[in-house]
Amino acid sequence: MPAAPPAPFDPNSYLTSLTGQIGLYHLSTAEVGPVGHARFGLHGQFFRSSGFLVEGVNNSQDTNTRFGGVFTFGYTPHEATATNASPNPAAAIPS
Repeated sequence: MPAAPPAPFDPNSYLTSLTGQIGLYHLSTAEVGPVGHARFGLHGQFFRSSGFLVEGVNNSQDTNTRFGGVFTFGYTPHEATATNASPNPAAAIPS
């Protein structure tokens, strides 16, 4: 019995990582995606904590806040190449 033909890949299943390559949030893969495929992504981060690093005498403690956001872009012009970009602004507010 002949093998079934491979299922076609859905171009919408190729997601951008934080740096623009195809992959997951912090992990990229070796794939470049279908030819002519453009990918856009928007990622955001927020963290806030009090007493996370320091809890001192007289009830003094640290307060830390971090904001981060990334817009990612990827494009595959040829089957063996891909281009990507991701400006990575972030702000940390320790006190």
